[in-house]
Amino acid sequence: MLTPSAPGDGLPRPPIGGQIIFLHTGDLAKTGDFYERVLGLPLAADQGDCRIYRVSRDGYIGFCGRAPMPDRPETVIITLVSEDVDGWRRFLESKGAECETRPVESPAYGIYHFFLRDPNGYRIEIQRFLSPDWDVSREDEMSRIIRAPAVIPAHGNQPKIIKEFIGRVNSGTEGVSIAWMKSPEGWTEPGQTPEFDEYTLVLKGRLRIKTRSGTEDIGEGEAFIASKGEWVQYSSPHEGGAEYVAVCAPAFSPDLVHRD
Repeated sequence: MLTPSAPGDGLPRPPIGGQIIFLHTGDLAKTGDFYERVLGLPLAADQGDCRIYRVSRDGYIGFCGRAPMPDRPETVIITLVSEDVDGWRRFLESKGAECETRPVESPAYGIYHFFLRDPNGYRIEIQRFLSPDWDVSREDEMSRIIRAPAVIPAHGNQPKIIKEFIGRVNSGTEGVSIAWMKSPEGWTEPGQTPEFDEYTLVLKGRLRIKTRSGTEDIGEGEAFIASKGEWVQYSSPHEGGAEYVAVCAPAFSPDLVHRD
């Protein structure tokens, strides 16, 4: 199917697969801590002197430390659109962020919003459009194919492979995450008390699962359900390790896993 073309132009416009806005920073480490720990944005790419964060399904923001800061950083506004503006304010304050204003309606622009600042002095606006014509959820309902996974950093005493196909990092999906994992023989990770339900299906090998009730090994074709709020620890002590699929609802996030 052809994409729209500009008036008077016989060529179709090529598709756009995503968007990245790059900004400069004088302190990449402090900026990274704010956007990862405080805002909770997943790190999509670490390029050394630049870091790129996923904001939404196809929207990204990047920060680079190799260029000077603008003279007036307060003139830069990063707007995040959400239906739960009040929830965002509570979430940010729980992370220690200081909001400049309380959420208020702006009749002139038809929005409900508030502001805070990042470590660079850039203004961050959390807003909701009051008009029902602006529906940020419609795009997320579109069907699509996930061509490749994102490799997610793993915790444990040995290297483990995690490939997220669906989730906050690879597809911008917050409701559920689906990841393929491969842990080597002798691998173990810290215990955790997550804020999500986790469903694990073993494809190969054997996976050891330890809970407050005891320890069990599950093998190929077997599954385990870990309910949110319950302590659990995973390991693969047997020969050959384990290969398995983990489904988390809501989607996995470092801020929700609560490791020991």
